[in-house]
Amino acid sequence: MTSFQRSQNTKANQYKGSLELYSPVNIPFDDSEYKHDITQQTSMMMPNYRNKMWRICISVCVFNLFSTALYIQRRHFCKKCIQSPPILRFREHDHSWKFKIVQITDIHLGEEPTTDWGPANDQKTFRLLKNILMIEKPDLIVLSGDQITANYSLPNATTYYQILGDFLSQFNTPWATTFGNHDDLDYSARPPADYYPQNKLPSGKYPPKYSRSDLLEVDQKHHFSLTKGGISNVTGTTNYKLNILLRDHVAAQIFMFDSGGGSLPERIAKSQLDWFQREFSISQHPAVAFQHIPSSAHTYHESCSGFQGEGIDALQFDAGIVPALTRTKRFAFLAVGHNHGNDYCCPYNNTMLHVCFGRHSGYGGYGRWDRGVRVYELFFENGSSNNMKWNSWIRLESGLKILS
Repeated sequence: MTSFQRSQNTKANQYKGSLELYSPVNIPFDDSEYKHDITQQTSMMMPNYRNKMWRICISVCVFNLFSTALYIQRRHFCKKCIQSPPILRFREHDHSWKFKIVQITDIHLGEEPTTDWGPANDQKTFRLLKNILMIEKPDLIVLSGDQITANYSLPNATTYYQILGDFLSQFNTPWATTFGNHDDLDYSARPPADYYPQNKLPSGKYPPKYSRSDLLEVDQKHHFSLTKGGISNVTGTTNYKLNILLRDHVAAQIFMFDSGGGSLPERIAKSQLDWFQREFSISQHPAVAFQHIPSSAHTYHESCSGFQGEGIDALQFDAGIVPALTRTKRFAFLAVGHNHGNDYCCPYNNTMLHVCFGRHSGYGGYGRWDRGVRVYELFFENGSSNNMKWNSWIRLESGLKILS
């Protein structure tokens, strides 16, 4: 056999062997002359093989470590994203843009926690609110004061603010809070032995173990809370504004006022009006406002619409909140709570401003009127953001909707 023929047979058999690589059939050619070379090459390849395997293992480990680090970093980044404050926006609906607010007022959690009826009332309040919030599905919840009855609740009533915040968080709906006269009122019952101070005030009551700022801090710990603290040189704790966007620009605003009570006088002070005028002059948009205690302008008259079950207990001092809102010609309403028997709305002196009461929303506090909430729907028609309109209704615990 010539060297050329041997070369051709070798190539053919090598090709055949490659096709039958996974076949148990032996290749029928004499490879004795190659045994030495193959053995030598195999012994030389083993260290390289091991080195390659080590490199692969190290690469896999490095890749896994990198992937784990990236996953942790992304989770940390996403956590920060999740914790960013919710943004209030108008929703597009049938060629218009709508924004719904549910006003919850005077729920008075924490009354007589050592009795059977006190906690039972709290549970009834939570059931009521859950049913209504599931029906209305608001864009914002406004807590307009007297969330707790501090004078008859636990000495450290921040506990109830934590409970309330945890309850509201399950609805994934932003909320904004302002304080009422009962939220930090002096403690009337005799405190436990470890409570400090034990000395009574001249009124015969005990000072609260917390401040409005403490309640604010607990409220703000929750992701869906949009509650803000006001600046230090303005009377009250919860004086602030919120913006509502339409697409990507501010279309309306909500102003929250702290009307005092409890540790503060029941008043709207001049410093609050000065703050309001400065804030409103920055960007003048259609707006609404909330506070707890009514002004004298909230007195019922023949043009009012809704239920009147009692008179009003107005602010002890008012620097002129309603005239200030009226002069802007931009405010739709000023809504309050405080008087549990009222839920009416009234036009103010033939202007665009209305003065409204929310509906007593909880089983705490006085009164046997049916509980519920007042709902406000702000809207712009035909995609225009020039002329905001609004309507309102009462939603009772039974589910009944009353236009008012």
